[in-house]
Amino acid sequence: MLLTYNIDMFDEPSFAIKERFFSEIFKPYLKHELRVENYYYFLDQSWTAWLLGVKKKGIKNMLLVEWVCEQLYKDDPSNFSQLVSYSLDQVYDAQERIIQSENGYREARSSKEIDIVKVFSASLRHYKVFFESEFRLWSTIPYFFTVTKHGKKLGGSSPNTFVEIPASTKYQTIKDVKVVLHKSDLHDLIEGFDKYPMHL
Repeated sequence: MLLTYNIDMFDEPSFAIKERFFSEIFKPYLKHELRVENYYYFLDQSWTAWLLGVKKKGIKNMLLVEWVCEQLYKDDPSNFSQLVSYSLDQVYDAQERIIQSENGYREARSSKEIDIVKVFSASLRHYKVFFESEFRLWSTIPYFFTVTKHGKKLGGSSPNTFVEIPASTKYQTIKDVKVVLHKSDLHDLIEGFDKYPMHL
């Protein structure tokens, strides 16, 4: 159960509070003791998880992705490392695209004379940019796993081409796979996303 402290969400909590969040949110799931540099990272992530209201299902999904990563790394360490490295290289550009679309949506809503068509258009564009930028990146590893482990035909010729495959293709491929893994289901990783507005 996540802790609920009466803390201003914009104030940085004390080290002791971060440790308390860590002991409640992540520590029960860790298999090994953390190195010092990783420990501070997980303290910050625990605070972020509390702010965002991450529930047990979110932790379960995180563990599923961790398990998938372990399997892929065991099978082909070099290709998997390239896949992760190339994905991380794309994060900054993806965030910049999302920020630009957020600004466009904000401008449309804050206009003195609000044009509902412009607001709707900006909202739809923001969804598309977010889906294609964010989902395309973080779904790459589950997609790569689905393609390489479960015989799906839609793949790439190299790790970087797997990253570049469109978000809607990755969504549909993960959605269609019928397999339960590590006491979880790959479908849980795409819950909340809907590909259909992408085609409007």
